[in-house]
Amino acid sequence: LDEYPWTAPDELHHLVVARNLAVHNAYASGNPEKGFTYFDYYDSVGVSVLGPIALAFKAFSPTLVTARLVLATSYLLLCLGVWCFIRRYWDTTAALVSVLTITLTFGSVYLARSLYGEVPALMSFLWSMVFWGKSFDSKRVRTLTAFAGVFWGLAVLAKTFMLLSAFPITAVWLYDRITTKQIRWEQVIFPALGGGVVLGVWSGIEAHYAY
Repeated sequence: LDEYPWTAPDELHHLVVARNLAVHNAYASGNPEKGFTYFDYYDSVGVSVLGPIALAFKAFSPTLVTARLVLATSYLLLCLGVWCFIRRYWDTTAALVSVLTITLTFGSVYLARSLYGEVPALMSFLWSMVFWGKSFDSKRVRTLTAFAGVFWGLAVLAKTFMLLSAFPITAVWLYDRITTKQIRWEQVIFPALGGGVVLGVWSGIEAHYAY
């Protein structure tokens, strides 16, 4: 992990923020001597990525290998999420092929070992879909769909472009409205509440501490 891939400048920038959060309790780039830049807009990776890395830094050591181990774990959880999602609707063979396909896709190994937000974002999104899907066969609809919303919010915090997933999700709901009408109101309201709480809390923290 310390040899491949080579450490890109933006990856080092993310490492600095995670280190400052772990060591100085500052969600910021820079250093104590020259000053911090809180909530640096250069950072394209969110707190749902840097937060776990900072916790790992506190538990172990603030090193590149520690950070990349967190990302590698995220990738394993992504593969598990793909397995669970596909296995629910198809079969074991389809789930296995899906995991192999995502692993063999160009760039997957690189992103699974680098301090970027794509893998954690997709991992959180997949688990959001897994929880939401399980709500159709469970009496714990509100709990499962709230968890789905929380994981969706974490995906957006990891990479802001995950907000675009709201469009296909809305399209699915509209299609259901004019066809089978299987989606219940709890499966819309509670994911929205879960995701809204996650994004709202972080927005409040950022607004309070950024200036």
